Amino acid sequence: MRDADQLDDLAHGWELFLIFHQRVWNKCEAHYKEKIFWKSLHPKYSARRKSSDILAYVHQARHVDEHGIQAIAQTQLGSTVISLVES
Repeated sequence: MRDADQLDDLAHGWELFLIFHQRVWNKCEAHYKEKIFWKSLHPKYSARRKSSDILAYVHQARHVDEHGIQAIAQTQLGSTVISLVES
């Protein structure tokens, strides 16, 4: 994302970050689920993922494309209208 010259490149980098963030978490949960150290780490970081605004956003943003039926934002042409109201 740091080297992005275009907004599309930045958006693509952010999307990859969201995907990889969730993949790492899922793989850790699957691989370490029976390990003693994970049983002590998991509740702490699982709670942090829910209580931290940025981590909650990252988690929710990751799932928007998977569960939504349309894009969450779209570009529309704007306009300004000034009306003269006579009294």
